[in-house]
Amino acid sequence: MRYDLNNKVVIITGASSGIGRSLAEQLHQAGCRIVLAARNEQAMGQIAATMEADRVLIVKTDVADNDQVQAMVDAAIARFGRVDILINNAGVGIKGSVATVPIADYRRMVEVNQFGVVYGIRAVYPVMKTQGQGLIVNVSSVAGFKGFYDSGMYSSTKFAVNGLSESLGEDARKDNIKVLLVCPGKVETSFEENVLFREDQAPKHREGISADEAAAAIIRAMKSGKEFIVMGKKCKPLYWLNRMSPRLTNYIIRYIY
Repeated sequence: MRYDLNNKVVIITGASSGIGRSLAEQLHQAGCRIVLAARNEQAMGQIAATMEADRVLIVKTDVADNDQVQAMVDAAIARFGRVDILINNAGVGIKGSVATVPIADYRRMVEVNQFGVVYGIRAVYPVMKTQGQGLIVNVSSVAGFKGFYDSGMYSSTKFAVNGLSESLGEDARKDNIKVLLVCPGKVETSFEENVLFREDQAPKHREGISADEAAAAIIRAMKSGKEFIVMGKKCKPLYWLNRMSPRLTNYIIRYIY
């Protein structure tokens, strides 16, 4: 069933850059009313300046803070009267082995990547239930279904998001709330440069899709009513191969990288 995006109220976390920014721009072009949520108020102001003033709202938000997330949703309702779509896009990364990543950094990542998603869901769910409809989009990662070298801590948060999304999708059917789980591979954003901790000295560049391509794929999935997508170069074959033979997948990944 097709999902009409026109005039929908969309909250996007992590909206100041990368996939979040591209989603905001493309959804605004599709006729949505946009709530930009992130910590970088200046960057959000630059994005909002390109949009129609009556169809955009900036809410400075740290998704690791439950009170701020609730205030984000309250502000959206006060301005637009409803929330149709929540896109839990905010996230941070860590590159390093489980044995060496500082616990304080890991805790911060858990607060953003896991609790931030939970806070968002719990804030919008009663609103969407009362409305009789809603869509929750959780942006996870291919690291949410496959563990990679130096990514154990990061993977743990994304595996959690994947499991949460699958269960939520089943729970929410009775309330006509749909859930879309998005698992991107490498996307050309500043994410790699902004990790909380990196055991080696510099990020290893691998070619990925652009943030605009990622946003377009997510929007197509939203419109088509999908519940799960994997996107990125070689990521779909990786997903299916890993489902059939995790051992063979491990061997191939070690051989390539």
